[in-house]
Amino acid sequence: MRLQEAARSLARKDVGGALSRLRQVLRYPSICSRENLAVALKQMSEACHQLQQPEAAAAVAYPATRLHDADALRDAARSLIRHRHPDIAAGILYYAVHWLSVPDEAWSDLATCLEQLHNPEDAAALLKNSGAAERSIECRYQLGLHRAMSGDLEGLRSLLPSFLDTPHPEAPAWHGRLAAILTRADALAQHRERTDSGTEVDAAWWHFVLNGCLMLHAAPESQGGTLGRYCMHGDQPALVRTGIHRLGKVLQSVDLTPPRVLALPDRSSGILASAVGQLLGKPVEPWSDAAPDQPGLVVAYDLERVDPSIRERLAHHHPNQWLYAHAACWTKPTEFAPDFVTLVYQRLTAPWDAAGVRIIPELMAAFPVPDNQIPIPKFIQSIVGADLSTVASHNAEDTLLALVRGAATFEDAAAVGMFRKSGRRAEVRWASPVKSNRFLL
Repeated sequence: MRLQEAARSLARKDVGGALSRLRQVLRYPSICSRENLAVALKQMSEACHQLQQPEAAAAVAYPATRLHDADALRDAARSLIRHRHPDIAAGILYYAVHWLSVPDEAWSDLATCLEQLHNPEDAAALLKNSGAAERSIECRYQLGLHRAMSGDLEGLRSLLPSFLDTPHPEAPAWHGRLAAILTRADALAQHRERTDSGTEVDAAWWHFVLNGCLMLHAAPESQGGTLGRYCMHGDQPALVRTGIHRLGKVLQSVDLTPPRVLALPDRSSGILASAVGQLLGKPVEPWSDAAPDQPGLVVAYDLERVDPSIRERLAHHHPNQWLYAHAACWTKPTEFAPDFVTLVYQRLTAPWDAAGVRIIPELMAAFPVPDNQIPIPKFIQSIVGADLSTVASHNAEDTLLALVRGAATFEDAAAVGMFRKSGRRAEVRWASPVKSNRFLL
């Protein structure tokens, strides 16, 4: 019935409806039958085609008539992961690991899907119970990450010695990354908030420990079930100013003094950078692709709004340069973590987004409005003049400053983003022990 409904949705170009039905067929942890899997793969290929994802469409179509081919199923799942369909990929991989002879890397792929589905607990259990973590050091590293994201710090600690006894070229680096998480967690444990029953509720603390990125504002409890994160968030000037205010306090507390604010070229980052310059008393200059290592505070409203080619140029630390993003998506994060972020969201509308679109009802279409027709100075001043007292945060400013002072002494791999001077920025972990309500979009 669901596959028939998916076929009807595809016929009328309703990709969202088709994906909703296909998720029900391929939903982890149910195991799809061979007959249904063959049909679902063909339909998923057509959905990817309609989404203009030709590489995924081809990868998913290939195993539809080769359900015995574990490598083809893995290739299809990996393509779907790259195109941000981890739920469908998890269903395909769960079929493969149960019915076919698969390499240990297939369990690692499945764990990656489950991380993106915010289920590190199952990922850790599957890696351990399958024996993959015992046989493969790569899977053991994945197990360590998923134990950390599950809050099982003692389980993570018990794994560390095994990396020192393994003659694998990546073993020292993997050991260092896992040990860094434990170093941060142990040193900052006194600032970690939990309920009396032990439930994890401190999204900002875990974001700092897992990613080395300081979350300046955690959503208040009034958000209902999101525990420090936002779901559908209409941003407000006062909240933007709150992030800038707290950023200024943090920089001052550890004597970090960026000489200038560097504005990225997108409209939203330009507005934010101008407000940051005024509020922190710093000159504002355009970020230059010709000098990506220029000292200063690089400002992005949201890295998702930055051109991907420019975003990749921001992926490395440089001396006396810091990266501040006001907002970041927590359900589909970017490739790396900034040094500072004000808030995390699932869906976001900036205060000026509506002004950037002109809707023509007769054409049933929306068109972008040029910057010279948008009152940008008005939006900058709305941030600069906003009332901070209207914003409630789950994390207190004093706790935030204590976290930063506690992290100032971390060295080597344990150093958090704001204190690093070289190397690639940390990959953002999708999951954490703090569970939040979210919409499956």
